[in-house]
Amino acid sequence: LAGERRDIKLDYVSTWKDDLVGELIENRTNDIRRSVTTVGPHRDDLVITMDGFDTRNEASQGEQRSLALSLRLAGHKMLTEALGEAPLLLLDDVLSELDMNRSIALLNSLGETQTIITSAIELPEVVTPDAEFRDFASDDGFYG
Repeated sequence: LAGERRDIKLDYVSTWKDDLVGELIENRTNDIRRSVTTVGPHRDDLVITMDGFDTRNEASQGEQRSLALSLRLAGHKMLTEALGEAPLLLLDDVLSELDMNRSIALLNSLGETQTIITSAIELPEVVTPDAEFRDFASDDGFYG
């Protein structure tokens, strides 16, 4: 989607070591006092680095959006392979934070997958959707 190769790494960072049940028991009193569970998979994180830099702090919004979309498309591909058919892909307002080249790359990467995209901006002129729906009640007459 970015138009160039980058060194991307994903690291799963866990809030617990080896014994989740033990850590839940150990933190129970504090968790009850705070009304929140402080350890467990829901607190784990996925750290994404690009060329050795943490993308949360060093990547532009367009780069972050491209990475998030790449993960979404990879998940869709895995589901397609597991199911033997592609599920519907819904992308909500994905173009607003992408430059023109990334938008075109994203739209061209979708192939024959049945996809619904909502957008608050016009599609790039070089992209022709199979169908387009507009909300004529909005100020600019465009939605969808």
